[in-house]
Amino acid sequence: MLQHLDPPVMPIDDAKECAGPEISALLEALADCCHPRASRLLQQLCANPDMCGPELEQVQRDARHVLCLSFGTMEASRRLSAMALQ
Repeated sequence: MLQHLDPPVMPIDDAKECAGPEISALLEALADCCHPRASRLLQQLCANPDMCGPELEQVQRDARHVLCLSFGTMEASRRLSAMALQ
C-alpha cells in the first residue's frame, strides 16, 4: 500500500519567530480558524515564512476570504485591521 507523507512543516511558533510582520500577522489571524482552507494556508505560510510579492498577496486575499466565510465580514475585517493587513 502506498503512503502519502507530507514534507515536514515548520511549527507555527517557529514560523512566527523567523517570519516578517505580514506573515506573522496572517498566522495569528488564522490561528483559531477551523476552516479546512485555513489549515492549508497555515501550512503554506509555515513552509515558506519569507514569502513575498504576488504569492504573499494571493495568500492575503485567500486568508481574507476564509476569515469572511468562517467568522463573517466584520470579524474578518477586525482581525485583519488589528494586524495592519487591511
